[in-house]
Amino acid sequence: MFDVVFFTVLTSALELVSNGEREIIEISIKTTSPAAGKRIVDLDLPPNTLIFLVDRAGTHIIPGGGTTLRNEDHVLVLTPKNQVADVRQAVTG
Repeated sequence: MFDVVFFTVLTSALELVSNGEREIIEISIKTTSPAAGKRIVDLDLPPNTLIFLVDRAGTHIIPGGGTTLRNEDHVLVLTPKNQVADVRQAVTG
């Protein structure tokens, strides 16, 4: 079931990227990151930004707002191109 859900989420994200207005970025969470130890819902992310995958030590998680980000997590984020710098600032500091 995970594979089907992951494929659906990824396909939807790629459709949004294909129009050129959005970008998918990967961000690594470090102990010094403001996002470390916080729930996604509590991050100061810009509007229309979605963390849609968390890679935690090789385990892939489709997160919800209540997912807490941890040191060494790698996240995939879908965001408008003009907000990439703001997303990086909110997540990595």
